Amino acid sequence: MKGWIIKDRKNSKFDEQFAMAKAYGVDVVYLYDIQIEVDPLNDMRIYVAGAYQEKPDFVYCFFEGIVEDATDMSYHLYVLEQLNMLGVFCFHKAEDLVNTCDKLKCYQLLRKAGIPVPHTIMLTEHTPLDWVSETLGFPMVVKVENGSKGRGVCLVRDAKELKNISELYCDKGRTLLAQEFIATSKGRDMRVTLCNNELIFALIRDNSKNSDFRSNVSQGGEALMVRPPKEAMDMAVKAAQALGLCYCGVDLLYGPEGFIVGEINSMPGILDEMFEGENCRDLMFKKILKTVNLKCGKV
Repeated sequence: MKGWIIKDRKNSKFDEQFAMAKAYGVDVVYLYDIQIEVDPLNDMRIYVAGAYQEKPDFVYCFFEGIVEDATDMSYHLYVLEQLNMLGVFCFHKAEDLVNTCDKLKCYQLLRKAGIPVPHTIMLTEHTPLDWVSETLGFPMVVKVENGSKGRGVCLVRDAKELKNISELYCDKGRTLLAQEFIATSKGRDMRVTLCNNELIFALIRDNSKNSDFRSNVSQGGEALMVRPPKEAMDMAVKAAQALGLCYCGVDLLYGPEGFIVGEINSMPGILDEMFEGENCRDLMFKKILKTVNLKCGKV
């Protein structure tokens, strides 16, 4: 079985962790070494790093540029569509990136599936702010539609702040998202990482000691490995299924009446830590290979 990890950074901070992939028969491939060719006579090969190679059985993507919101993802999407065209099993499809990077679309798909999400309003230059204030109340969370790691997220405390941020950002077609503030989850949430609806690991992210409403570890939060309760696991699986995600991290907020899906990450981080006696990276690769076997009949 031949697999690829595709990265979009030549020198990735995860290269040391990716190196262990070779033990599982998985090669690391640089995104921009993959050339896009629509060949009507051959669908068994791909031109990579100056030579044709046999296409892999599966690919797993870790695109730091997208996770850090530091690159246009057009080429990423073309490469994933190319691989899909060639019949390669992709743990991350082009639509996965589109649906999870666009937070509003993600909430719409979740809501359509009957999954609880925060009350959300798109802010444009035409949005009546009095209505937003009355509907969501203060404080409210305002965020960019495609941010990650807690960047581009702020807590707005009154109508003046809301007006200022709207006037500053919402012009020339730019938009923001305004959300109800889930006070019961301030600085705290649960990340459930899944592969083919099976648990890889789960952790509670807690930043409450820093008085920050954002739970992200990148914003100073701490992470504690946990076995998720059935309610959390069931909601995470349902959310992944609603978006058709094979591999993802589901962030659950602690709502006053139960869990609420805060966000879904189609490329959650790779942890070099132990979960229930096994390294998370090993668990990830085992789940990946198990899924390929189930989906593609490979051994």
